[in-house]
Amino acid sequence: MYELDHKVSTLGKENSDLIEKLNVLENDKSLLLHRLILFEFEKSLVEHEKIVVHDKLVVENSVLQCMLFEKDIEVQNLFEMVKSLENNMVKQSESFDALQFENIRLEHELELEKEKIQGLTIGAGKIDKMLNFEKLFGDKRGLGYIDESSTPSSFETIFVKDVSTQEAPKFVHDPNLGFDSMNIVSKGKLSLPQSNFVPTCDHCGVKGHIRPSWLYVGSI
Repeated sequence: MYELDHKVSTLGKENSDLIEKLNVLENDKSLLLHRLILFEFEKSLVEHEKIVVHDKLVVENSVLQCMLFEKDIEVQNLFEMVKSLENNMVKQSESFDALQFENIRLEHELELEKEKIQGLTIGAGKIDKMLNFEKLFGDKRGLGYIDESSTPSSFETIFVKDVSTQEAPKFVHDPNLGFDSMNIVSKGKLSLPQSNFVPTCDHCGVKGHIRPSWLYVGSI
């Protein structure tokens, strides 16, 4: 009887211990469930944040792709502008070279025209000078008259016949007449004058008178 009571009390005590352990396990289970719920909540938050971050990254990536595309277009436009500027530079260089060549050609033509004008000016000056040598109206020098007056000169006008080349006359300056007369001083070769050429009238022999046919010869 005593042993039975002892076993009952022992079993009751063990049962109490088991119940206490069961309660502890239940508490642990509830804690674990609570922790699991928190973990699931945290997991859901993380998933949500992950989705938000992913969406944000997708949006930012899209924005960056758009910006990159725009930059590519700008770079392409800049390349086209640079190419166009290079082409324009080549055209401007060719045009500049052509203008330089045209300028050189025009300067050369201008120099030639200046030389022509200078030659014409010199020729006109010479012609004016020769025309200024022409005798005025009433000037009868060389035809037996003194200077420009109508008074006859005391000198006799000498007309010389034509001679051959072996007997060509020499020009001899007569200071009294004021012109080169055709006087034969000796036989021999033709002696050319040493001074610069000055035209002499075919009729009167005066220097500077260049009329080939003087219309007043027959009236004197």
